[in-house]
Amino acid sequence: MDLDRFAIPFTFATTLGLAAVALRGDPSMRALSAADVSAGLPAAAAAAALLGKSGAAALLVLLFLAVTSACSAELIAVSSIVTYDVYKVGVWAILCGLVYPCSIDRHTLIPKPPKIKFYA
Repeated sequence: MDLDRFAIPFTFATTLGLAAVALRGDPSMRALSAADVSAGLPAAAAAAALLGKSGAAALLVLLFLAVTSACSAELIAVSSIVTYDVYKVGVWAILCGLVYPCSIDRHTLIPKPPKIKFYA
């Protein structure tokens, strides 16, 4: 797994977590229980204490964009693997056998199901 995917979430979690600790005595910072901390609420509480409702909204938008981007990357990866394997094995083999004389080695047309099973 690439470590560059973790840089932004870890930076936000560390920064806003430390801000929540620093704002512990501030009247705008609400008191967090141990269950709130383990649920991951210090970042949202710190953003709301620092920037008000707009800080909480900004953190919500940031979380939505991060999840959407991660899901999009996984879907693109899976679809490209499936498309490449289906094209290379199915369509290209049919075209080589029926329509065009091909100079491709038949060993390159072996399907690769372990990649598909790994991503699925």
